[in-house]
Parts: sequence; structure tokens; C-alpha cells
Amino acid sequence: MRRKLGVTTLSAAVILGLTASALYAWRGMGGPQGDPPPVDTEAIFSVSGGALRTTAIRIGDEPFTFGEGAFVAVPGASISRVLPAEQIRTYVVTFDAETNLAGAGGNDDWVELEVRRNGVPLEPHGNGPNVLGFGAGDVFEAHAKTFAIRIRNSTSVNQTHTFTAFVKATDVFANSVLTGGVDDWTFKVDEHS
Repeated sequence: MRRKLGVTTLSAAVILGLTASALYAWRGMGGPQGDPPPVDTEAIFSVSGGALRTTAIRIGDEPFTFGEGAFVAVPGASISRVLPAEQIRTYVVTFDAETNLAGAGGNDDWVELEVRRNGVPLEPHGNGPNVLGFGAGDVFEAHAKTFAIRIRNSTSVNQTHTFTAFVKATDVFANSVLTGGVDDWTFKVDEHS
């Protein structure tokens, strides 16, 4: 029995070591174009929840184009949920869409995505050189991303939480005139207890 326990412990240590090495190697690749590794040390975020309570879905099939600069909200890709007083909920938010990027001049151009709750980006999101690339290239391709957050309402009044998808075209070296696009999108918010 003692030998089995030792082998199991050794196996777990080897698997943990390999997982940590793979995570370190993956983090070293940086952003979507192999940018330098990010400055922050947070690599993994964990969110848990219970049974599915409700699902809200918005679907858009009108093309939406946007340029470089600040993030802009995808028209219609916004869902509000009410969190009852003194309750805890987990929200799992998914955005999927066809994306394209016209005018890209190289591997320094891409479409970025953020999903925000009441204006604050949900994890995962990019900071500095570690952006959340959602698409690149002048061809419409379907892409999807999932976000999650657990929220506690410790007040005696209901709270409204609005989730919204934002996009922008990024030209790192400012050597192109970019026009990003999203089309045929679905925005979904699952609420768990």
C-alpha cells in the first residue's frame, strides 16, 4: 500500500510539473501575434457556480463595421440581469461572431474583444501587450469567446448588471488603415445559482 501511495504522489507531482511547464511556455508566447510576455503574473482565473437558472440570448445578423482607436459597443449585443438582494450568482457570458479585418498590413493588426459588466471588462481581457485577439485577416471567419464572473449582492436591494460586447481594430505600428467587422453574432448570458 505504501508503494502505491508513493507512485501516485510521484505521478501527481510529474503531471503538475508538466502542466506548470506548459503553462509557462504558453504564457511566454504573449499576445495573439507572439508579442512579449505580459507584465502581470495572473494566468488563471477560477469561477464556480451552481445550477443554471436562466439564459438570455441576443442575435444580430446586420454587419457592423468599426475602425481603430477606442472600443465600441456592438449594437444590440447587451443583456441586463437583475441580481436579487442578498444573493450570489455566477454569470457565464459568450459572444460569437463572424469577424474580419480589412486593410491589415501584417501580423501587427487584429480585432480585439471585451465583454464588460457595467462598463468594467470581464476576465479574460487584455492589458498592455497581452491583448485578447478575436480575429485577424480580411476574410469572414466565425470566432467565439466565453467570460465568467461570480457576483455577490450583499445589499438589501436588487442590483442590475448589464453585460455588453465591445470590439476595436488594433494597428500596433500605425502602418495601416483598418476597418474591422462583425456579422451574424450571438450574445448569450447564462445565470447560475
